[in-house]
Formats: sequence, C-alpha cells, structure tokens
Amino acid sequence: MINLIKEFKNLKSEKVNIDSKILILFFILIFLFRFFFVYISHGDFPIEFSWHYLLTLNKFKINDLSSLIQHDENAQFQFFTDLLALILFKVAGNIWDARLNTSLIQIIPSVYITIIIFLLFYKKKIPIFIVILIFIFSISFGSQNNIKHFTESHFYFQILFFSIGLLFLKKKVILIKDFIFIISLLLFSSLNMEKASFINYFAYLIILLTRYFFEKNKLFLYYFVILLFFTVLIYFLILSLNVPSFSADPYYTFSYYKFLKTNIKILLHQNSIFFLIFLIFFLLSLKNKNYFKFYKNNRLFIFILIWCFILGLATSFSRGGVYDRYKDFIQIYGFLTFYLMINMNFLNYKLLFFLRSILLITCLFLFLNNLSKIINFYNFSKNYDNAVINLVKDYVDIRNKNLEFKNKNLKLFGDLHRFQYNIYISLENKLINFF
Repeated sequence: MINLIKEFKNLKSEKVNIDSKILILFFILIFLFRFFFVYISHGDFPIEFSWHYLLTLNKFKINDLSSLIQHDENAQFQFFTDLLALILFKVAGNIWDARLNTSLIQIIPSVYITIIIFLLFYKKKIPIFIVILIFIFSISFGSQNNIKHFTESHFYFQILFFSIGLLFLKKKVILIKDFIFIISLLLFSSLNMEKASFINYFAYLIILLTRYFFEKNKLFLYYFVILLFFTVLIYFLILSLNVPSFSADPYYTFSYYKFLKTNIKILLHQNSIFFLIFLIFFLLSLKNKNYFKFYKNNRLFIFILIWCFILGLATSFSRGGVYDRYKDFIQIYGFLTFYLMINMNFLNYKLLFFLRSILLITCLFLFLNNLSKIINFYNFSKNYDNAVINLVKDYVDIRNKNLEFKNKNLKLFGDLHRFQYNIYISLENKLINFF
C-alpha cells in the first residue's frame, strides 16, 4: 500500500515535455477515440433532421452543385460542410453512409483541439497527471447533438478557422501574405456560418488592437484598420444578400441581465471545467501586477480568452441561453482552465490539491457522462434503424401493389413522420443502401 502511494506521488511529480511527437500522438489518439465513439453509437441511417440533407445529396447525384452556394434549411451557407459531404458522397459512388461520414467528421475537432493544445502548452513541461486529464477531456464530446448530425459540423469549422488564424496572428512579425491568409480564413468562416463568423472577425480585431497596445508596433494598428474596413464591407455585403439568419430578429435583443446570466453559465459550466473559479484564484495569486509582463507571459492565453469573451457576448445577444450545440465552443474554456492550473504551482499544497481535485472529478464526470450518452445513443440508433427499415419495407410493399403512400398506416418511430418524403427520395434514387 505504501509503495502504491509512493508511485502515485511520483506520477504526479513526473512531467511531460509537450513537443511535436506528443502533439502528433495526441492528434491520432483523439481522432481514433472520437471516431470510435461516434461509429459504434451512430446508426446506419441519418438521424432526425439530417434526413433533410438527402435532398441536397440528391442534387449532388445529378451533378447539381447549386447547394454549395445556397442557404440550407436553416438559412445558412455551410459551404464547407456541403463541400465535404460532396467529396465523401462522390468517393463512395453516390452513396451516403451516415455512420461512416458522421464519424469521419471528427477529424475536424481533433485538428483544432491539437492546435489549441499546441498554442497553450507547446514546449512546456506539464505534470503527467494533467496531461492525462487533458487527454480525457479532449476525447469527451462537448455537444452531444453535434455527434449525431453530419450537418452540424459547421460548428466545428468555425473553431477550426479561428485556431488556424491564431497560428498566424501569434507570429512576432505578421507578413502581408500572413495577413491575406487571415482574411481568407475570415471569408471561409463567412461562407460557413455568415452570422456567427463575426465572432472570429471581432476576435481578430481585438487581438490586433491588443498587440498594438502592448507591443507598440504600428503594423498591428495598420492591420487593425484594414481588417475593420473589411469587416464593415462584409457586413453590408451579407446584409445586401438578404440572408434570413443575418436579418435582425426582434425577439433577440441585448440586455445586461442576459449577458451576465449567460456568461456566468458558461464560466461555471462543466464543459469549461469551472473556468471562473480557476481564473479568480489565478488573478488573486499573481504577485506581479505588471500588465505588460503578464501579457508577455500569457499572450496566447489572452488571445484565446478574447475569442471566448466575444463568443459569450454573441451568445447572450442572439440567444440568451447555453444550448447543446454551443458546448463545443464552451469546451475551449476547459483548455484555458488547464493552462491556469499548470501556472499555479506556487500555490500552497492544500489549495493546489483542491483545484486538481476539481479537474479530476470534472474530467471523469464528463467522460463517464459521455459514455452514458453514447450508450443511450447506441440504443436509440438501433430502434431508429429498425423503424426506418420497417418504413422502407412498407414503402416497397405499397409501391409493388400500386397503392397510395398516404393511405397506408406506416410504422413510425419518434418524429420519423416528418421525414417520410426524404426517406422515400433516398429509396427511389438509391442514395442509401437500405438493405
């Protein structure tokens, strides 16, 4: 027993240097775990409103690519989701494999999670205990809704574009070609989610202004002015296109109450690992109040925190609630929590033990909760698949007897009645292998 305690103490004291090999290993393992979780739990057929996407795939089958530049059912562009779907659909010979394709999309969060880990922890020696928790946290899904539906991958792309842009914004000297690439990423972001893309626009603007203030380099101010002009231009351009989701909604107005309530929920959310608690302890424990030194030592932490703040502001302004589909965004706070943890080693042992216990309990809870939801999703998918097969068999039976579909009492499950036409289109145009 004494030996076990000693080994545990040694485990906590040992540190891992986060180098390129560790990052590559992290990426591979994160993707494999996330892919596996989705693949074993997802059914053979699209889930719920994902059936709507079969109408888009039907266009792709006859080489009608208009959907790439049109709004989907939710009045969003989702260009990159559509482009990826087109590639996967064509590679498979005009067949849609909902299980495989929804699993493969996990490569996107695996990439941006690895980038965030690189930005915050590269070349730093981290206790192996924290490294294990970061990994457990990384393979736990933020949003359960987004793993069910391929069409929800536009949320992943938004974080991906921000994190890639930060690789260039963090450079000591941002070259013209770097700045052009950053603007290109913002354009990609607008093609993906035109309204939500302004989170990235505003975050980049504040980051450039922050760099100018602390580093006194006028180049950042010039870039800020150019990007500000470009942001206004894109705003009025999208406005002129009459994008439905971009138009003003009288039901969603800003209020300080909603702002405060939403951000407290986010900062104390399990997916952010109670970021606010760690931030308070971190700020109170700072012995040096020199803001310029703090910026120099925590530059990338501040940049990511700026993006998170803009996200919280946008969420409170547009929705005023923390919906499941936003939890992948909130999960980024969790990595900031780990960053604070490894920078508070100077705290006394009892306080450090308390904070590490919060990390351990929360990460284990998220992972176990994740497994529980995957099991529930697996059971749901089995019943869902059986219902779809029964529905398709009824369709075939009706077709063979030349009966009217509407006069048949079809076997339904959940809200499948909403997608009967989409299933019928998938059957008639052989978009899915039902049998």
